[in-house]
Amino acid sequence: MAAVLRTLPAEYEVERARALLADSRYLESAEVAGQIVEFSERGLRYDARNTELYYCLGEAHFALARTASSPAESQRHHEKAVAAYRQARQIAPRDVRLYLCEAISLDALRRFDEAGTVLDQARELDPNSIYVLHACGSHLYAEKKFSQAEAEYQKARQLGSEGAQYWLEILAEDKKAGGLGVTSSGLPVGATAP
Repeated sequence: MAAVLRTLPAEYEVERARALLADSRYLESAEVAGQIVEFSERGLRYDARNTELYYCLGEAHFALARTASSPAESQRHHEKAVAAYRQARQIAPRDVRLYLCEAISLDALRRFDEAGTVLDQARELDPNSIYVLHACGSHLYAEKKFSQAEAEYQKARQLGSEGAQYWLEILAEDKKAGGLGVTSSGLPVGATAP
């Protein structure tokens, strides 16, 4: 009972952070993302092994990187996001979502080799996940490896992903235009975090 009471504040904070994450507007609002950071860090003081708090912290820093006013600030938040996702993966090493989030942040930092390694680990855990295939496609797209990206999106489409067709069309347009690459956030043009 004492352990439950000790971690109860952490559960309260994770629910507050989740409520804000449920509204995708947090991606565009530094104020809301800042609240998520606050709730997550407060909760982690009560339960440093709460995977969801680290996940929320990573998502908030990813959002803050997107809204940053300078490249240095964006990089700092992406680094914090990577650290949060890695900490969460240490606690929950089979949670594929954490690998994908970390890889997206690594791609945003242009640390493509590290992102590729993390995605390989995600693929080992869930080789037929359309989310893993999409993330691999986006990663390869960011590296301008269009043929390989196309193969990943094709696999996702074969597994029933409706979104894969959209990315195949975008990829075809980009190939015709000579490859537009990635946005300043490190994501393929038009992509959002999972």
